[in-house]
Amino acid sequence: MVIGERARIVILNALGGRAELKFIALLVQGIPRSYKLDSQLSYVDVPLCSLEQAAVQVGEQVAKVPDLLALEELLVGAGLV
Repeated sequence: MVIGERARIVILNALGGRAELKFIALLVQGIPRSYKLDSQLSYVDVPLCSLEQAAVQVGEQVAKVPDLLALEELLVGAGLV
């Protein structure tokens, strides 16, 4: 993996309710943006990778929604927590 100059670390609150896992840190390329999405999402039919839950249209761009609960399970299963 090549880490670019614009790489950032995003800290997210864990959602699984585990006492031993309060936060998850993700390395992302570019500058992340936070969007508040509502139930009126326009879902997009594009191929998803593992740990992607959905793809939605946000303005002119397609945004991938991560499956954070599956990521937590992966971390716990790998013994990283």
